[in-house]
Amino acid sequence: MKPTKWTNEALRAEAAKYSSREDFKKDSPSAYTTAAKRDLLKAITGHMRSKRTAWTKQEVMWLSAGCSTKMEFRTNHIGAHEYARRHGWFAEATAHMHRAETGMGKHLIYRLTFPTGEVYFGLSCSIESRLRYHRRRGTVYEFMLLTGQTTFTLTILEQDLSPDEARTQELWYIAQAVAEALTLINRHPGGGLGAFGRLHLSRESVLARAKKFSSRQQFRDGDRVAYAQAKRMGWFDEACRHMGGQRRSLTTADLLLIARRHKTRGEFQKLDRATYALAFQRGVLDEVCQHMVPARRKHSDADLARVAAQFATRTEFQKGDPGAYDTAWSRGLLDSVCTHMRPAAS
Repeated sequence: MKPTKWTNEALRAEAAKYSSREDFKKDSPSAYTTAAKRDLLKAITGHMRSKRTAWTKQEVMWLSAGCSTKMEFRTNHIGAHEYARRHGWFAEATAHMHRAETGMGKHLIYRLTFPTGEVYFGLSCSIESRLRYHRRRGTVYEFMLLTGQTTFTLTILEQDLSPDEARTQELWYIAQAVAEALTLINRHPGGGLGAFGRLHLSRESVLARAKKFSSRQQFRDGDRVAYAQAKRMGWFDEACRHMGGQRRSLTTADLLLIARRHKTRGEFQKLDRATYALAFQRGVLDEVCQHMVPARRKHSDADLARVAAQFATRTEFQKGDPGAYDTAWSRGLLDSVCTHMRPAAS
């Protein structure tokens, strides 16, 4: 009996039963479709040979005409899809298609509220995917790294909107928040489906907000946005000049604790310049960055084993470093790098 919910391991095992993608798709359509949606087909079908290696342009155009999105074209006709890409026909074959994320009547407006009061407004047609994005990259992710906050409250404000309605309503909610003097994380006024810019407060705004506090601790606890911006932009000493007491000198243990918030040296340097510089000046940068995976290169097998060693279960590994987890899985190394982990509770 085939599983009702496909895990990555189950998809790999199912694909191993077939010698061609055509047979895989015909005999196990649910596994094939799931793998295509997760962008895993290439990883799990490397051993397969296509029964058909060539297509005419007319055939490609005929097949693509029956699909309304690029994802549908890729899922239903992977051979023709890849052949069109290789021969420069893809743009023509997909010109009539609309983007999957702009489906009519499926957008919603949402608000993220952080414990310290900051808010973020967004629109999406897939809130689960959007939340995963926020926890891995982008403006919300950077804000959480800067402030040390790891939780937020999700509120769905409106649902079942067309793309145009969603854009209009997102602009309205952001304008209302500005009128109510809420602290917004959004860099831009809204109305778009893509990336937002970096969180930013002007130097004058940071200095004015810092004057409300008499100590650095009060500043940190009372206004994490301004506090983080002051540190990142090098305004911290100026912002805290009126405050009593001296800042405690950071020990190597302190530097190590701070560095562990970051996954790469680039991220560490970008989001906490002062601490990075202090670690470099003391000659302990390599020591405090030992846990980090080198940026801008592929994981080696040794990297994967070292990253996996930081986690006690596969679930923690998958949630804590999904990139390393997926790489280990795609290379067939997951079992070997997870031998030290305890089984998940049943």
